[in-house]
Amino acid sequence: MTNYIASVDCGNGNTCAMLAGTKKSISFPSIRARITSKTLGLGKGHELDFASAVWRGDTYAIGDDALLVNRQGIDRHMGVNRYGGEHHQFLTAYALARLGVKSGSIDLTLLCPPAMYNDLKQPMIDAYTAQPVEITLKGDKKPRQWTYDSVNVLPEGYAAKGCIMLDPSGTKWALAAKLVGDVVLLDVGAYTANVFRLHNGAFNPADLPQSSIANEGGNTHLRLPLLGWVHGAGGDLTAVTLDDIDRVLRLGSASGDYVMQFGSASIDLTPMLDRLGKQYADWLANNALDTRYDGLKDISGLLIVGGNAAYIMPHLTQ
Repeated sequence: MTNYIASVDCGNGNTCAMLAGTKKSISFPSIRARITSKTLGLGKGHELDFASAVWRGDTYAIGDDALLVNRQGIDRHMGVNRYGGEHHQFLTAYALARLGVKSGSIDLTLLCPPAMYNDLKQPMIDAYTAQPVEITLKGDKKPRQWTYDSVNVLPEGYAAKGCIMLDPSGTKWALAAKLVGDVVLLDVGAYTANVFRLHNGAFNPADLPQSSIANEGGNTHLRLPLLGWVHGAGGDLTAVTLDDIDRVLRLGSASGDYVMQFGSASIDLTPMLDRLGKQYADWLANNALDTRYDGLKDISGLLIVGGNAAYIMPHLTQ
């Protein structure tokens, strides 16, 4: 029996997973669409080809493939109630299956918003260990089955500390000096903005209750306003969805190209994205950094992480 050690950040925006030892990793949008598994039998090249998975009796397309096959039936689950739920468990299982897990047992580490950590930790552990996992990827000859022998839950953002302190081999390196003294960590995700203080790299549990600002992440401050702005351009762009916006942002973060092509129309999101990034940075400065940490007067450093960090960092450093 094969045993694995894995970590999955099943976020509101994207799901990211890594297997220890193999250094394999995967990232995809945290969306799915229920589909039929029927085929016309026309063969490769004549039917739309996409990745899918069978889970608890239903077949799903996942991530960007979900947008290809069923744009009106996108299933996303944002908010506090998603953690440990069926949708959350599915995304975790799919990520692990894509990384090559077929059977055995897994020591799993999950993440949740720090302010909700005390309430969510045990329910998440109970949900994940309640029953064995069974999932079948497209092309599998038989279902993949495994168990979670151990489940550990950490606060979101806190895992970034490890990336600063340790090199890829797990050895402490020069970057660890960035965590000396009192450092505020700002984790800007899709649903929450998490902010807490680290003292010489250690987290203060007393900060937990006020460390997350629910529904004040990139979805509220960036994606939804961008969607409204794009719809205002009219024409084909009125049919753009939030997932289309998310895809352009995700691809643009790597390429620098934020031009959306949709139907016969195109629109460059760059000017509005920069404007919204400035507004969001101002909001975070007022409501997270100044209000909670007195403008960082006694803080030696600010560490900004999360999927929306790149949009606010240029403005927070001004």
